[in-house]
Amino acid sequence: MHNRSAPNLLLTAVLLPWLWVFVAFCPLSAQRLISLAECRAAASEHHAFEEQMNLVKSAAAAQQIMLRKLITPEAGGFATASYLSDVPRFSSSDDFGIDFRPMVRDQYRTGIYARQSLYDGGEYNSKSALEETERQINASKVERQQRILENAVDELFLNSILLGKGIQILQVREDILQTRFRQLESLYSEGKVYRVELLEMEAALADIRAHQEALLADQERFRHMLSALTGLVITPDDSLLLPDVQMSGTRNEDPLFRQLKLEKQKLRQTRQLSRSSAMPRLDASAVAGYARPGLNLFSNEFDTYWIIGMTLRVPATAWRDHQRNIRALTVQESQLLIYYDNLRRQEQLLFQELNGEVIKYDRLISRDAELIEKQTLIRKEYESMLTEGVASASDLLQALSAESQARISKVRHEVEMVRASLRRDNAIIEQLKQ
Repeated sequence: MHNRSAPNLLLTAVLLPWLWVFVAFCPLSAQRLISLAECRAAASEHHAFEEQMNLVKSAAAAQQIMLRKLITPEAGGFATASYLSDVPRFSSSDDFGIDFRPMVRDQYRTGIYARQSLYDGGEYNSKSALEETERQINASKVERQQRILENAVDELFLNSILLGKGIQILQVREDILQTRFRQLESLYSEGKVYRVELLEMEAALADIRAHQEALLADQERFRHMLSALTGLVITPDDSLLLPDVQMSGTRNEDPLFRQLKLEKQKLRQTRQLSRSSAMPRLDASAVAGYARPGLNLFSNEFDTYWIIGMTLRVPATAWRDHQRNIRALTVQESQLLIYYDNLRRQEQLLFQELNGEVIKYDRLISRDAELIEKQTLIRKEYESMLTEGVASASDLLQALSAESQARISKVRHEVEMVRASLRRDNAIIEQLKQ
């Protein structure tokens, strides 16, 4: 008998530690601690902002490649066949005493050509700079959309935390009422309290449970919305971590201001492009081929030919158009500067407002701690008085309600302080109408 049980004991000794690890850690693995940074990163990935940035870069690179045709040689081939209704007849003129053979009416020409811009007035450099500025503008727009998304994540995240804290406070309040309800039942059985006090306590418990159900429904709704926004599966068992508050904070500038700076730069580059359109152009070109007739008009035989030359183009009226463009661009630049300054003033006003809220909630939290301490002492005194039969259930319920409200106010102020801090540091300015 002893020999048969030895292998079982050995097997148990080997498996028991692993079984303990499984039982100990598996329940914990079901609960996660989720931070705001994790939710932000998940939302950005879920909405493919990195891919959008890459697409902006790819589009800009494609535009730059297309612009290179302005400075790279242009080459091609051609072939023509034609029949002329009439051709020059040199013998019909009295100036020639020699009888020339007339040119053929069916003519053929093939060849290749090449053209190279030697001076384009700076058009390529101006357009290339404009495309780079346009890329940065599009990137700042994507960055601003990401900031707006992160702010939306912040709101849902903090609302979920606030509701969760409220549920916890109500749960503590319910536990206290349950204890006192059992105490009242004992006192009622002894004839020391009236039945109405039991009914009041039952009504208070029912009211708390109703509030808990409402908060649980709201919390579930916000968590579902947060899951949809971030792509994360957030279960009721997961805990959301309240971020730390930065009293001074590091303000991250709204990408809109970088976009407006780039818009001003774009206007200056557009001014430069307008100037380049009024500059002279110098091109070199070459043509070679096989034709009948060739360059020798006195021969009707197939012959090779080639031509090399340079072309200078001077746009005579382009300077007038350039001056008109300059006046229009100057007006646009002035409007943009005024718009930029007004947004800066709005940003400063919003910063002062949100920074004031952070300071206000910091002071309220200190007062909340003092109030909670006092309300807790009052509630405990009423509990003692209820045990002695001196106080009624209504007095205890009123004290407990005041204590719960003080705790809820403190939690709300803590969350609102974090909310104001995040909004202050990552503020998005509402765009004004231009």
